[in-house]
Amino acid sequence: MVCDNGNWGILEVSYHPDRYEMDAEKTRWFKKSGILCVEHFPAERCYKEPEAVVNEFLSLLAKHKR
Repeated sequence: MVCDNGNWGILEVSYHPDRYEMDAEKTRWFKKSGILCVEHFPAERCYKEPEAVVNEFLSLLAKHKR
């Protein structure tokens, strides 16, 4: 969970691509709870390009200003 300039979001590291249905259900729950920015990134990319992943997430989060 990340808060940037008062905007809350979740950066989810996806280890198992076959968990799509469970992840989609969890994402819906977060959105119903008011956290509108929930982004999933593959674990391999998070390990190889952590700064790029965080920057991309923060860019997406900034678009969800309240």
